Amino acid sequence: MRATPAGSGQARTGDGEAASHFESFIEIKEAAKKGHVSLLYIYDNTDSDKLRKFEERLLTYRSEALMSAFRVFSLVKLDAAEDPKAKSLYEKQLPVFIAFDGKGKLIAEKSLKGYKANAKSVMSILVKAAKGHAKMSLPTFVKKYRSFINKYDQLLRNEKGSADKIARLEHDDVERLGTEGLDDLGDEPAEIVGKICGVRLEADVGA
Repeated sequence: MRATPAGSGQARTGDGEAASHFESFIEIKEAAKKGHVSLLYIYDNTDSDKLRKFEERLLTYRSEALMSAFRVFSLVKLDAAEDPKAKSLYEKQLPVFIAFDGKGKLIAEKSLKGYKANAKSVMSILVKAAKGHAKMSLPTFVKKYRSFINKYDQLLRNEKGSADKIARLEHDDVERLGTEGLDDLGDEPAEIVGKICGVRLEADVGA
């Protein structure tokens, strides 16, 4: 979703300037009201081709772990050209990712200056922001998420795969993780694993 500043306000100086500004964004505040973690992605769309290539490098199969982690966060996108404060703070550092915890507090930020698609750097701030957000750590969730999705996909590709096998996979994972309450086995696999891991999943990246 696109960022919507709540209003001009009086920003604090120093390290608190960014927090004061971005924590006031409507999308960040709405996510916080629901106890959801958020990720603000600030970019410069002046060179749209460079931006497109960067996003393709960062958000590809080579960054499956990062893509999986993004599913836990409410992703907010902001073109720096549309926000004077963001431009003044980060113009020479773009693109920048800023992570917020479930209370809407700015936890950490990471600049990928020069459009270097460093997935590990972005993942590091996601882990910090998600600490204590769910019953398992973000790295553990990502590992279980990828494992479940891979097994699910294998069953779908296998001609002998059946609804019974898929349902059994879901049930086995629930038992193994000691979790109850899968109400609807007709859910999409991403939603199923979200229930298993006790994590609310957001929309696909790019939505």
